[in-house]
Amino acid sequence: MDRSEWLRVGAVGAAAFLTGACGSLYAANTWRKPNIEYHQVGTLSNLLIYPIKSCRPIRVDEAECTQLGLKLGNATDRSFMLTDGKYHFITGRKENRMVLVQPTLKNDTLLLDAPGMETFELKIPEPKQVARNAIQGQQTAVFDQKTFGVDCGDQVGAWFGRFLERAEHSTRLLYHPWDESVRHFPYWHFWERYREDDRSKFADLNAFMALSEGSLNDLNERLGQQFSFLNFRPNFTVRGPYPYEEDAWKYLKIGETSFRCTRPCTRCVFTTIDPETGIKGDEPLKTLRRYRRHPDPRVRKREGDAPMFGTHLGLNSTSGSVIRVGDPVLASY
Repeated sequence: MDRSEWLRVGAVGAAAFLTGACGSLYAANTWRKPNIEYHQVGTLSNLLIYPIKSCRPIRVDEAECTQLGLKLGNATDRSFMLTDGKYHFITGRKENRMVLVQPTLKNDTLLLDAPGMETFELKIPEPKQVARNAIQGQQTAVFDQKTFGVDCGDQVGAWFGRFLERAEHSTRLLYHPWDESVRHFPYWHFWERYREDDRSKFADLNAFMALSEGSLNDLNERLGQQFSFLNFRPNFTVRGPYPYEEDAWKYLKIGETSFRCTRPCTRCVFTTIDPETGIKGDEPLKTLRRYRRHPDPRVRKREGDAPMFGTHLGLNSTSGSVIRVGDPVLASY
């Protein structure tokens, strides 16, 4: 079959998946790697790492893939997270101006810049210097999922507090340096290709998320205005697929690195925050809700009216593989 024929077949399979096949078809301990047939759908156009949850990304030409996300130096995707003074997590949904903070990695130092602020330099601790225990690992949670982080100190907390105009001593920055995560996603078995070991550091869900440029272009045509892929905070953007072709993907291969498409990415109010100004609006979420809500009532019961846009991914390859901008992107339907 050519790609269009495979896409038609995949669309039928995706429809079945989206309307009734969300329950797990097998338990994680019986999962076996299938014989996957791939077809090229495009090329990798952008590769983005978000060292700090809810802050700006770093665009890179290549990155290492680990089980917990893209890695650059000592920082992995979403390996830093803001909290309040009681270590309850803070995101851009509440503090919209977080999207204006630009992190930069320079060797083992994280540089922080924001409008009207002096550059802050934070020495990133070496993972081997940090033991995860009750003394050095501060307990926190992402939603209801317990995890740990190292408090990066008063000075960086005060820097964020000044920029976000928060009360003194009410902002902390945590760092997750470890190569494993204790977070447990309680509903992983709800999705066919989700595995119990699909975890992340401080990301909301999976460690990877992909978005096709075709889907974004279609949305912008419907809106009559141009939204950036930065509104949707993907790790990968793919040039070449038809709009919403990612709904039909079961597996994805970027260069020589393979992923499982674990579940659609359901969207929240974060998409309405302008990544250039930090100002919240109504779109594109209002329009997405009109035509991209999940068709399965069981999913809607769990996810509400959150629309789908992009796909979450779980690493299927050995940790440590490298992907590069310009790599061919192949999909299995």
